[in-house]
Order: sequence, then C-alpha cells, then structure tokens
Amino acid sequence: MVLSARFVREGLALVLLLLAIISVIALFAPDAGAIIRPWHDLLTTTLGWGIAFAAPLLAGFAVMLWMKTMPAERWMAATGAALVALALLGMFHLSVGGSADAVATGQGGGAIGFGVSALLIGAVGDAGAWIVLVLLAGVGLLLYFNMTIGDLVAAYLAGRDDRHELEADEARRSVGRRPRGVDSPSGSEPPVEADARTGLIDRMRNRLGGGGEMDEEPPVILRRERPTPSTTAAGRPVMPPPPSEPSALGQQPHPVSAELEHTEEAHLAEVAPEDGVDAALEPVQRAWELPALHLLADAPESSAAQMDLTAKGQRIRETLAHFGIGVKVARIQEGPVVTQYALDVDPGIKLSRIEGLSDNLALALA
Repeated sequence: MVLSARFVREGLALVLLLLAIISVIALFAPDAGAIIRPWHDLLTTTLGWGIAFAAPLLAGFAVMLWMKTMPAERWMAATGAALVALALLGMFHLSVGGSADAVATGQGGGAIGFGVSALLIGAVGDAGAWIVLVLLAGVGLLLYFNMTIGDLVAAYLAGRDDRHELEADEARRSVGRRPRGVDSPSGSEPPVEADARTGLIDRMRNRLGGGGEMDEEPPVILRRERPTPSTTAAGRPVMPPPPSEPSALGQQPHPVSAELEHTEEAHLAEVAPEDGVDAALEPVQRAWELPALHLLADAPESSAAQMDLTAKGQRIRETLAHFGIGVKVARIQEGPVVTQYALDVDPGIKLSRIEGLSDNLALALA
C-alpha cells in the first residue's frame, strides 16, 4: 500500500498542530503531565526564551502543509518569520553573555541562539554580531510584510505629506472660526490633533491587519448615456437647395456643344413617344413615419444592477485582501461592453502584484 503525498502532508500537518497545542500548554503549565514535562525541557534547551515562538511557528508550518499550493508572498512571509526568530534567539543569547552554560539552564536563546551568536562573534565580534542580528531582523520584517526600503521611504514621505495637509486644513478651519477683529499672534500655528496623524507604525499595523479599516463609502458608479434626442425636429426629408440662377456667362453655349445638344434632342424626340412619361423620373411625395421618441430613451437605472456592480467591487476588494493587498473601489464606470473599476491602493503596493493576480480576479468575478 502506497500512501499518497497529500495524505502524508495532512498527517504531518496534524502532528505539527498537536505539537503546537502541547507547546502552548507547556508554556503555561510545564509540570502538567508525563508528556508536557519532557517537551518543555526540550523546548527550553533548544530555544531558551524563544519557547514562546514554538507554538506560532509549528502552527504556521502546519497551515503551509495543509495548503495545496503556496503563493510566493506566503513563502516570503514564512522565510521572514524564520529570519526574525533566528535573529531574536541570537540577541537573547548575546544578552546573557553568549556562553554555553546558559543552554543547560534554559536561559538566553537556547542551543539555536548559542549557535547563531557563536558563529557571528567568531566572524565579526560582539559589536558586529549585534549589528548583523539587527539587520537580519530588519530583513526578516521586510520579507514578512513584502516591502522594500523604497516602500518604507515612500510610506514615510506620504505620511509627512498627509500631516502637512492636515495642518494646513486645521489652520484654514481655525482662521474661519476666529471672530472678526481678533488677530492671531505672528508665527503661531494651530495645534493639530494627534489622532489625525498616521505614522509609519500605523501603516505597518494596517498592512498586518489585512489592509486596515477603509472607508465604507459606496463607489461612484458612472454610466455612459446616449444624447437626448431633440423633440422639435420634424420627421420630413430635407429637400436639396434649388439650383442657383445661371450666370450670363454660363448661358452662352459653345458653338460645337450647342450643335451636338440640338442633334441629340432631335434624335430623342424621334425615338420617344410624345405622350409617354417615364415613371422613374416623376417626383414622388412620400410621408416619412419615424418611430416614437420614447424608444430612444435609456432604461431607468435599476437598483439591482447597481447592487450587482457594488457586490463585484466588494468581491475584488476581498480577493485582493486575501493576498495581502489592501484596496478600495473608488469609482465604477459601466460601459456597454466593458466595466472599469478604479482602485485606490494602499501605499507601498506595487502594480505588478495586482497584475499578477488577474487570473484570480477573473475567477472571482466569473
């Protein structure tokens, strides 16, 4: 009997999930039973103070094994979390002196922290080890949040511009509320509420929470309408303008052409009967009946159609939020064939990430 790969993955995921639950129990009740005590001793020897990381890491690996496919963003997040954990274990062990005696007592970063700190101390010394561990933790955070240094700088600049705009708006409002005849002292600026400022920490918290709380304002829905037909236009054919009077110069025919026309008219008079009239040359008076004007008017806006567009916009937002991209549907422009959705993207989100999810969006809207 050959076990399938899916069965093996799910079995390992269940084992890791069970170990995560046991780790939580061992963290708060190390002497709870015959299974908890040895597991607690193993975790303290291996991780030291990092025993608190055991349960989240084991549960995260279990989720990764349960999933059939893993997007690149989640692999990057898992790698970033592992780097942050290694950096913290190394810092924990450096803080207790970096000796091997702390491993037996469960202090510092355990055996893993001792190995990381000893390797860095032997390579770059104590001060260099601290610098490398701090940089390693920073790289892990960038990988976890799928950001770059340029994204951090852009978020900081955007926050600074927002603060300046808030200060300017508050200044204008305070000037509008000031009574007449009261002049403010020169150089004084109105205070700005601290709650209105959004810093880099808040932006990172919003990204961690899946895009943050966005304004629940309904998107603007635009529809292309036909021009309203004029009701004063009459349904009668337009007659061509009468020919202008020939000039005196045009009335003088050329001698040769006049002789040819006279011969042709005589020939036609001999062939055609005198009393016969060609029906195709007779002017026909026809009454044109145009359709009613109300047929050209657009149908009234349907609330059901508007709700359908709003629901699709919400589905786009939820699909992108599932991949860690926070957006807001600002405007929906409905056309006869194609409907356009305008998105307001959170700072730091690259357009290439959204373009790479086009198949997922098409599947969600199908």
